[in-house]
Amino acid sequence: MKDLSPPKILILSNTRGYGGSETNLETILPYLLDQAQLHVVVENPLHHRNLSHLWSNFLHITKTPTGSSPVHLLIQFIIILWIYLQFQPDYVVANVHKAAFLLAALFKLPLRRPKTCAVIIQDFDYYYLPFILKNLSNVLFLAPTEAIFSDKRYRSWGLTRDKHQLIIFPCPTQMPEEGFTRSSAEAFIACAARIIPWKGIDYLIRAFAIVTQNEPAARLQIFGTPVDQEYYNQLLRLVTELGLENSVHFKSFTSNMRQVYTDAEFFVVPSLATNPGPESFCRIITEAWAFEKPSVAFAVGGPCYLIDHEVDGCLVEERNITALAEAIIRLWRNPQLRQEMGRRGHKKVRALYDPERSVTKLLSHLTGEFDHAGQPMLAKP
Repeated sequence: MKDLSPPKILILSNTRGYGGSETNLETILPYLLDQAQLHVVVENPLHHRNLSHLWSNFLHITKTPTGSSPVHLLIQFIIILWIYLQFQPDYVVANVHKAAFLLAALFKLPLRRPKTCAVIIQDFDYYYLPFILKNLSNVLFLAPTEAIFSDKRYRSWGLTRDKHQLIIFPCPTQMPEEGFTRSSAEAFIACAARIIPWKGIDYLIRAFAIVTQNEPAARLQIFGTPVDQEYYNQLLRLVTELGLENSVHFKSFTSNMRQVYTDAEFFVVPSLATNPGPESFCRIITEAWAFEKPSVAFAVGGPCYLIDHEVDGCLVEERNITALAEAIIRLWRNPQLRQEMGRRGHKKVRALYDPERSVTKLLSHLTGEFDHAGQPMLAKP
Protein backbone atom coordinates (compact mmCIF):
# COMPACT_ATOMS: atom_id res chain seq x y z
CA MET A 1 0.00 0.00 0.00
CA LYS A 2 1.37 3.39 -1.00
CA ASP A 3 2.47 5.64 1.87
CA LEU A 4 0.22 8.71 1.76
CA SER A 5 2.02 10.63 4.51
CA PRO A 6 3.77 13.82 3.34
CA PRO A 7 7.47 13.35 2.55
CA LYS A 8 10.04 14.54 5.05
CA ILE A 9 12.53 16.94 3.49
CA LEU A 10 15.65 18.30 5.18
CA ILE A 11 16.75 21.58 3.59
CA LEU A 12 20.24 22.86 4.35
CA SER A 13 20.38 26.59 3.66
CA ASN A 14 23.18 27.45 6.04
CA THR A 15 25.52 30.19 4.86
CA ARG A 16 26.50 33.41 6.56
CA GLY A 17 25.66 35.50 3.49
CA TYR A 18 22.30 36.37 2.01
CA GLY A 19 21.51 36.33 -1.70
CA GLY A 20 19.68 34.59 -4.50
CA SER A 21 19.76 31.09 -2.98
CA GLU A 22 18.10 32.28 0.20
CA THR A 23 15.54 34.36 -1.71
CA ASN A 24 14.65 31.36 -3.85
CA LEU A 25 13.95 29.20 -0.82
CA GLU A 26 11.89 31.92 0.84
CA THR A 27 9.81 32.19 -2.35
CA ILE A 28 8.96 28.50 -2.69
CA LEU A 29 8.73 27.46 0.97
CA PRO A 30 5.09 28.51 1.51
CA TYR A 31 4.07 26.29 -1.42
CA LEU A 32 6.35 23.44 -0.33
CA LEU A 33 4.79 23.46 3.13
CA ASP A 34 1.49 22.39 1.62
CA GLN A 35 3.02 19.14 0.42
CA ALA A 36 5.83 18.13 2.79
CA GLN A 37 7.16 18.05 6.32
CA LEU A 38 10.21 20.30 6.42
CA HIS A 39 13.21 20.87 8.64
CA VAL A 40 15.29 23.83 7.47
CA VAL A 41 18.79 24.63 8.73
CA VAL A 42 19.80 28.27 8.32
CA GLU A 43 22.70 30.45 9.39
CA ASN A 44 22.11 34.00 8.15
CA PRO A 45 20.01 36.04 10.67
CA LEU A 46 17.93 37.78 7.97
CA HIS A 47 17.22 34.46 6.29
CA HIS A 48 16.16 33.06 9.64
CA ARG A 49 13.81 35.98 10.32
CA ASN A 50 12.25 35.77 6.86
CA LEU A 51 11.47 32.06 7.31
CA SER A 52 10.35 32.22 10.94
CA HIS A 53 7.01 33.86 10.13
CA LEU A 54 6.04 30.68 8.26
CA TRP A 55 5.81 28.76 11.53
CA SER A 56 3.83 25.55 11.17
CA ASN A 57 3.55 22.11 12.72
CA PHE A 58 5.09 20.86 9.48
CA LEU A 59 8.02 23.28 9.57
CA HIS A 60 10.97 23.27 11.94
CA ILE A 61 13.80 25.79 11.59
CA THR A 62 17.19 25.43 13.23
CA LYS A 63 19.64 28.32 13.25
CA THR A 64 23.33 27.47 13.47
CA PRO A 65 26.08 29.78 14.75
CA THR A 66 27.31 32.18 12.07
CA GLY A 67 30.83 31.68 10.74
CA SER A 68 33.08 29.61 8.50
CA SER A 69 36.06 28.91 10.74
CA PRO A 70 36.99 25.27 11.38
CA VAL A 71 35.29 25.49 14.77
CA HIS A 72 32.10 26.89 13.23
CA LEU A 73 32.10 24.22 10.55
CA LEU A 74 32.51 21.49 13.17
CA ILE A 75 29.62 22.86 15.24
CA GLN A 76 27.43 23.15 12.14
CA PHE A 77 28.34 19.60 11.12
CA ILE A 78 27.35 18.25 14.54
CA ILE A 79 24.04 20.14 14.45
CA ILE A 80 23.21 18.79 11.00
CA LEU A 81 24.18 15.25 12.01
CA TRP A 82 21.93 15.43 15.07
CA ILE A 83 19.01 16.77 13.01
CA TYR A 84 19.53 14.11 10.37
CA LEU A 85 19.47 11.30 12.92
CA GLN A 86 16.40 12.70 14.67
CA PHE A 87 14.40 13.77 11.61
CA GLN A 88 15.24 10.77 9.36
CA PRO A 89 14.42 12.67 6.15
CA ASP A 90 13.22 11.03 2.97
CA TYR A 91 14.98 13.67 0.88
CA VAL A 92 17.74 16.22 1.47
CA VAL A 93 18.23 19.48 -0.43
CA ALA A 94 21.51 21.40 -0.09
CA ASN A 95 20.63 24.95 -1.05
CA VAL A 96 24.09 26.55 -0.76
CA HIS A 97 27.74 25.62 -1.25
CA LYS A 98 28.60 25.20 2.42
CA ALA A 99 25.53 23.02 2.89
CA ALA A 100 26.57 20.75 0.03
CA PHE A 101 30.08 20.45 1.49
CA LEU A 102 28.76 19.53 4.95
CA LEU A 103 26.29 17.08 3.42
CA ALA A 104 29.11 15.35 1.54
CA ALA A 105 31.11 15.18 4.77
CA LEU A 106 28.07 13.79 6.59
CA PHE A 107 27.77 10.86 4.20
CA LYS A 108 31.33 9.79 4.83
CA LEU A 109 29.74 8.35 7.98
CA PRO A 110 27.90 5.00 7.83
CA LEU A 111 24.41 6.54 7.84
CA ARG A 112 21.14 5.49 6.29
CA ARG A 113 20.94 7.38 3.02
CA PRO A 114 17.86 9.36 1.99
CA LYS A 115 15.95 8.34 -1.12
CA THR A 116 17.39 11.31 -3.00
CA CYS A 117 19.75 14.21 -2.39
CA ALA A 118 19.62 17.41 -4.40
CA VAL A 119 22.42 19.96 -4.61
CA ILE A 120 21.51 23.39 -5.95
CA ILE A 121 24.46 25.05 -7.70
CA GLN A 122 23.53 28.70 -7.79
CA ASP A 123 26.81 30.33 -8.79
CA PHE A 124 30.38 29.79 -10.00
CA ASP A 125 32.38 29.46 -6.77
CA TYR A 126 31.62 25.88 -5.70
CA TYR A 127 35.30 25.22 -5.11
CA TYR A 128 34.49 22.09 -3.03
CA LEU A 129 32.61 20.56 -5.95
CA PRO A 130 35.20 17.76 -6.53
CA PHE A 131 34.80 16.68 -2.88
CA ILE A 132 31.01 16.89 -3.20
CA LEU A 133 30.99 14.82 -6.40
CA LYS A 134 33.23 12.19 -4.84
CA ASN A 135 31.27 11.73 -1.65
CA LEU A 136 27.64 12.13 -2.70
CA SER A 137 25.85 9.46 -4.69
CA ASN A 138 22.30 9.31 -6.04
CA VAL A 139 22.38 13.10 -6.34
CA LEU A 140 20.43 15.54 -8.47
CA PHE A 141 22.33 18.68 -9.42
CA LEU A 142 20.05 21.64 -9.99
CA ALA A 143 21.06 24.93 -11.61
CA PRO A 144 19.02 28.01 -12.56
CA THR A 145 20.21 28.08 -16.17
CA GLU A 146 22.43 26.12 -18.52
CA ALA A 147 25.21 28.65 -17.81
CA ILE A 148 26.23 26.59 -14.75
CA PHE A 149 26.37 23.25 -16.54
CA SER A 150 28.27 24.81 -19.45
CA ASP A 151 31.02 26.12 -17.17
CA LYS A 152 34.36 24.65 -18.31
CA ARG A 153 35.79 24.46 -14.80
CA TYR A 154 32.82 22.55 -13.42
CA ARG A 155 32.92 20.13 -16.33
CA SER A 156 36.66 19.61 -15.83
CA TRP A 157 35.92 18.71 -12.19
CA GLY A 158 33.55 15.96 -13.31
CA LEU A 159 30.09 17.57 -13.41
CA THR A 160 28.87 15.98 -16.64
CA ARG A 161 25.56 14.85 -18.11
CA ASP A 162 26.69 11.27 -18.66
CA LYS A 163 27.44 10.79 -14.95
CA HIS A 164 24.87 12.91 -13.15
CA GLN A 165 21.29 14.05 -13.23
CA LEU A 166 21.67 17.69 -14.28
CA ILE A 167 18.40 19.58 -14.02
CA ILE A 168 17.49 23.14 -14.92
CA PHE A 169 15.57 24.58 -11.96
CA PRO A 170 14.91 28.27 -12.69
CA CYS A 171 14.71 30.75 -9.84
CA PRO A 172 11.03 31.22 -8.95
CA THR A 173 9.58 34.70 -9.27
CA GLN A 174 6.62 35.93 -7.27
CA MET A 175 4.07 37.94 -9.23
CA PRO A 176 3.28 41.37 -7.74
CA GLU A 177 0.10 41.97 -5.84
CA GLU A 178 -2.34 44.58 -7.04
CA GLY A 179 -2.16 48.19 -5.91
CA PHE A 180 1.32 49.39 -6.92
CA THR A 181 1.14 52.80 -8.53
CA ARG A 182 3.89 55.02 -9.90
CA SER A 183 5.46 57.28 -7.25
CA SER A 184 8.15 59.01 -9.34
CA ALA A 185 7.27 61.98 -11.55
CA GLU A 186 10.60 61.68 -13.39
CA ALA A 187 11.09 58.93 -15.95
CA PHE A 188 14.26 56.94 -15.34
CA ILE A 189 16.18 53.82 -16.31
CA ALA A 190 17.21 51.53 -13.46
CA CYS A 191 20.14 49.31 -12.58
CA ALA A 192 19.98 47.22 -9.41
CA ALA A 193 23.21 45.53 -8.33
CA ARG A 194 25.78 45.34 -5.59
CA ILE A 195 28.49 47.92 -6.22
CA ILE A 196 31.31 45.57 -7.11
CA PRO A 197 33.51 45.42 -10.25
CA TRP A 198 32.07 42.31 -11.93
CA LYS A 199 28.65 43.96 -12.01
CA GLY A 200 30.06 46.17 -14.78
CA ILE A 201 28.53 49.46 -13.64
CA ASP A 202 31.49 51.44 -15.00
CA TYR A 203 30.60 50.19 -18.49
CA LEU A 204 27.01 51.33 -17.96
CA ILE A 205 28.10 54.80 -16.86
CA ARG A 206 30.36 55.19 -19.88
CA ALA A 207 27.51 54.04 -22.12
CA PHE A 208 25.20 56.52 -20.45
CA ALA A 209 27.50 59.36 -21.43
CA ILE A 210 26.71 58.44 -25.04
CA VAL A 211 23.01 58.13 -24.19
CA THR A 212 22.80 61.65 -22.77
CA GLN A 213 24.56 63.11 -25.80
CA ASN A 214 21.62 61.85 -27.84
CA GLU A 215 18.91 62.04 -25.19
CA PRO A 216 19.75 64.79 -22.66
CA ALA A 217 16.59 64.09 -20.65
CA ALA A 218 17.50 60.45 -19.97
CA ARG A 219 18.11 59.61 -16.32
CA LEU A 220 19.77 56.58 -14.69
CA GLN A 221 19.24 55.45 -11.11
CA ILE A 222 21.61 52.81 -9.70
CA PHE A 223 20.32 50.92 -6.64
CA GLY A 224 22.83 48.94 -4.64
CA THR A 225 25.08 48.60 -1.63
CA PRO A 226 28.75 49.69 -2.09
CA VAL A 227 30.35 46.32 -1.33
CA ASP A 228 33.65 47.52 -2.81
CA GLN A 229 34.17 51.04 -1.49
CA GLU A 230 37.18 51.75 -3.72
CA TYR A 231 35.23 50.76 -6.82
CA TYR A 232 32.28 52.88 -5.67
CA ASN A 233 34.57 55.90 -5.29
CA GLN A 234 35.91 55.25 -8.81
CA LEU A 235 32.35 55.27 -10.13
CA LEU A 236 31.59 58.56 -8.41
CA ARG A 237 34.70 60.12 -9.96
CA LEU A 238 33.74 58.71 -13.36
CA VAL A 239 30.30 60.31 -13.13
CA THR A 240 31.96 63.66 -12.41
CA GLU A 241 34.59 63.28 -15.15
CA LEU A 242 31.89 62.55 -17.73
CA GLY A 243 29.68 65.42 -16.57
CA LEU A 244 26.83 63.13 -15.61
CA GLU A 245 26.06 64.54 -12.15
CA ASN A 246 22.53 65.51 -13.20
CA SER A 247 21.87 62.31 -15.14
CA VAL A 248 23.25 59.44 -13.04
CA HIS A 249 22.21 59.01 -9.42
CA PHE A 250 23.24 56.35 -6.92
CA LYS A 251 20.51 55.17 -4.58
CA SER A 252 20.85 53.11 -1.43
CA PHE A 253 19.77 49.49 -1.49
CA THR A 254 16.04 49.30 -0.90
CA SER A 255 13.91 46.42 0.30
CA ASN A 256 11.04 48.03 -1.60
CA MET A 257 12.23 46.97 -5.04
CA ARG A 258 8.63 46.54 -6.14
CA GLN A 259 8.24 50.29 -6.15
CA VAL A 260 11.39 50.60 -8.25
CA TYR A 261 10.03 48.04 -10.72
CA THR A 262 6.82 50.06 -10.91
CA ASP A 263 8.55 53.40 -11.46
CA ALA A 264 11.40 52.48 -13.83
CA GLU A 265 10.95 52.49 -17.60
CA PHE A 266 13.26 49.49 -18.02
CA PHE A 267 16.36 47.91 -16.49
CA VAL A 268 19.99 47.47 -17.49
CA VAL A 269 22.11 44.48 -16.40
CA PRO A 270 25.77 45.17 -17.30
CA SER A 271 27.21 42.20 -15.37
CA LEU A 272 30.43 40.70 -16.75
CA ALA A 273 31.91 37.22 -17.06
CA THR A 274 34.75 38.29 -14.74
CA ASN A 275 35.17 36.07 -11.65
CA PRO A 276 33.03 35.53 -9.58
CA GLY A 277 30.58 36.19 -12.43
CA PRO A 278 28.85 35.90 -14.72
CA GLU A 279 25.27 35.90 -13.53
CA SER A 280 24.02 32.34 -13.22
CA PHE A 281 20.44 33.53 -13.56
CA CYS A 282 19.59 37.21 -12.88
CA ARG A 283 16.47 37.66 -10.84
CA ILE A 284 16.32 41.36 -11.76
CA ILE A 285 15.29 40.36 -15.29
CA THR A 286 12.44 38.07 -14.26
CA GLU A 287 11.21 40.39 -11.49
CA ALA A 288 11.18 43.29 -13.95
CA TRP A 289 9.17 41.11 -16.34
CA ALA A 290 6.67 40.47 -13.55
CA PHE A 291 6.04 44.23 -13.66
CA GLU A 292 6.01 44.18 -17.48
CA LYS A 293 9.39 45.90 -17.75
CA PRO A 294 12.11 44.65 -20.14
CA SER A 295 15.88 44.64 -19.58
CA VAL A 296 19.04 45.28 -21.58
CA ALA A 297 21.90 42.98 -20.61
CA PHE A 298 25.38 41.97 -21.65
CA ALA A 299 25.15 38.61 -23.42
CA VAL A 300 27.01 36.51 -20.86
CA GLY A 301 25.85 33.91 -18.36
CA GLY A 302 22.28 33.59 -17.23
CA PRO A 303 20.78 36.52 -19.19
CA CYS A 304 21.57 34.65 -22.43
CA TYR A 305 19.20 31.89 -21.30
CA LEU A 306 16.49 34.23 -20.05
CA ILE A 307 16.16 36.96 -22.66
CA ASP A 308 14.96 36.25 -26.16
CA HIS A 309 16.77 39.04 -28.00
CA GLU A 310 14.46 41.63 -29.53
CA VAL A 311 11.44 39.72 -28.21
CA ASP A 312 11.31 40.39 -24.45
CA GLY A 313 14.56 42.34 -23.99
CA CYS A 314 17.90 43.10 -25.57
CA LEU A 315 21.26 41.32 -25.40
CA VAL A 316 24.42 43.18 -26.39
CA GLU A 317 28.03 42.12 -26.72
CA GLU A 318 29.88 42.08 -23.41
CA ARG A 319 31.85 45.29 -22.70
CA ASN A 320 30.62 46.90 -25.94
CA ILE A 321 29.84 50.35 -24.61
CA THR A 322 28.58 51.70 -27.92
CA ALA A 323 26.19 48.78 -28.47
CA LEU A 324 24.93 49.10 -24.89
CA ALA A 325 24.26 52.81 -25.40
CA GLU A 326 22.45 52.16 -28.68
CA ALA A 327 20.16 49.58 -27.06
CA ILE A 328 19.36 51.93 -24.19
CA ILE A 329 18.61 54.81 -26.57
CA ARG A 330 16.35 52.61 -28.67
CA LEU A 331 14.22 51.54 -25.72
CA TRP A 332 14.19 55.04 -24.21
CA ARG A 333 12.83 56.46 -27.46
CA ASN A 334 10.23 53.77 -28.04
CA PRO A 335 7.67 53.36 -25.22
CA GLN A 336 5.54 51.03 -27.34
CA LEU A 337 8.48 48.67 -27.89
CA ARG A 338 9.19 48.67 -24.14
CA GLN A 339 5.58 47.81 -23.39
CA GLU A 340 5.48 44.99 -25.94
CA MET A 341 8.70 43.48 -24.63
CA GLY A 342 7.50 43.84 -21.05
CA ARG A 343 4.21 42.07 -21.80
CA ARG A 344 6.00 39.19 -23.49
CA GLY A 345 8.34 38.88 -20.52
CA HIS A 346 5.34 38.91 -18.18
CA LYS A 347 3.85 35.93 -20.02
CA LYS A 348 7.19 34.10 -19.79
CA VAL A 349 7.36 34.60 -16.02
CA ARG A 350 3.89 33.12 -15.59
CA ALA A 351 4.78 30.15 -17.78
CA LEU A 352 8.30 29.32 -16.58
CA TYR A 353 9.03 30.91 -13.21
CA ASP A 354 5.85 30.47 -11.16
CA PRO A 355 6.76 29.40 -7.57
CA GLU A 356 3.97 26.82 -7.28
CA ARG A 357 5.08 25.14 -10.51
CA SER A 358 8.67 25.26 -9.25
CA VAL A 359 7.65 23.30 -6.15
CA THR A 360 5.82 20.72 -8.25
CA LYS A 361 8.92 20.37 -10.42
CA LEU A 362 11.24 19.99 -7.42
CA LEU A 363 9.06 17.35 -5.75
CA SER A 364 8.66 15.39 -8.96
CA HIS A 365 12.43 15.23 -9.36
CA LEU A 366 13.04 14.28 -5.73
CA THR A 367 10.44 11.52 -5.76
CA GLY A 368 11.48 10.22 -9.18
CA GLU A 369 8.06 10.83 -10.69
CA PHE A 370 9.49 13.16 -13.32
CA ASP A 371 10.40 11.75 -16.72
CA HIS A 372 14.15 12.34 -16.68
CA ALA A 373 14.29 11.56 -20.38
CA GLY A 374 12.22 14.67 -21.04
CA GLN A 375 13.67 18.00 -22.01
CA PRO A 376 14.86 20.32 -19.22
CA MET A 377 12.89 23.52 -18.77
CA LEU A 378 15.12 25.98 -20.58
CA ALA A 379 14.26 29.47 -21.71
CA LYS A 380 16.31 28.98 -24.85
CA PRO A 381 18.97 26.53 -26.14
